Amino acid sequence: MIIQPRPFNLRKTLTALAVIGVAFYFYYQRPPPLQFWRMSGATMGTTYSIKVLDQRLTQVDVQRLKQEIDAHLAEINRQMSTYLPDSEISRFNQHQDTTPFSVSPGFAGVMRLAVEVCRDTDGAFNPGLDPLINAWGFGPSGPGATPDEAILERALALAGCDAVSVTPDGALVKQHPRSTANLNAIAKGWGVDEVARLIEKAGVTNYFVEIGGEVFARGISEKIRPWRVGIDRPADGALPGEAYDLVVALDGVALATSGNYRNFFTTDDGINVAHILDPRTGRPVLSSTASVSVIAPTCMLADALATAFFVMGSDEGLAWVERHEGVEAAFTEYGADGELVTRLSPGFSSFVVSP
Repeated sequence: MIIQPRPFNLRKTLTALAVIGVAFYFYYQRPPPLQFWRMSGATMGTTYSIKVLDQRLTQVDVQRLKQEIDAHLAEINRQMSTYLPDSEISRFNQHQDTTPFSVSPGFAGVMRLAVEVCRDTDGAFNPGLDPLINAWGFGPSGPGATPDEAILERALALAGCDAVSVTPDGALVKQHPRSTANLNAIAKGWGVDEVARLIEKAGVTNYFVEIGGEVFARGISEKIRPWRVGIDRPADGALPGEAYDLVVALDGVALATSGNYRNFFTTDDGINVAHILDPRTGRPVLSSTASVSVIAPTCMLADALATAFFVMGSDEGLAWVERHEGVEAAFTEYGADGELVTRLSPGFSSFVVSP
């Protein structure tokens, strides 16, 4: 039997070649797989953790980005750390005069928001609280001690929302020559926001930033889902991550938590005095609130509001949330029998996920 060759078909041949060409094109032109990177370090008396998911970054890019982040965090610390005697805030506090004091633009911006939050929360958050923080021994001088009434009255007189103001050109002004500032309850949040800004400047859209428990996250994690963050169950002496009260999913928002169960000192008669002070009374907060977690557009705002809401308590804090868009809160309190009960603002529930 003689097999006759098939006649040459130009159209089919060209079509086959085109299909093969397209296949090769998409195979070699497809984007590289997503790579998961981690960065960590020390800053502001605590640690930071960064996670990045990206398809373009190389090891050299990541090292360069970490160097930029470390340098910027060191600069923020140089501006706002009350533990550095030559920081901008320390020099401002030593400046016993009511004439304008020039500071870095970032420092001025943080102070401006701090004053706004102070006024908007009727003083529950207060950047002028430094005299009281030092009076109770929670400042650089430490250790903790219960001050006498005369010291408290003098410190309280210097701690109003108008203790420090910001001029239109970004200088700080004291209301009284002995007024001093403390931004420890908002500076970590600002640091998180600034790190996020640097990461986005590098073109990264999937990342997680955490400094001392304050968080901002955007995009997806290495598990190809929104970043998940556990909120610690507030138990005395519990280690971070030992047990979670809630787990939330974050994408384009920040989370900050404030609690009284880790940072405290014990008086000679055995009473625990916790570090969160009520600026309105000048004394440590005494309430059934164990911790407060806040979700907000920026970590700086979430950080400040977490402290303010802890001072307010759940009734006043949840009422504040109802009047303001873009902010949600979770209050964990001790019930009548000592059990922990969590109250959520209506919008907070939408962020809660199963562990």
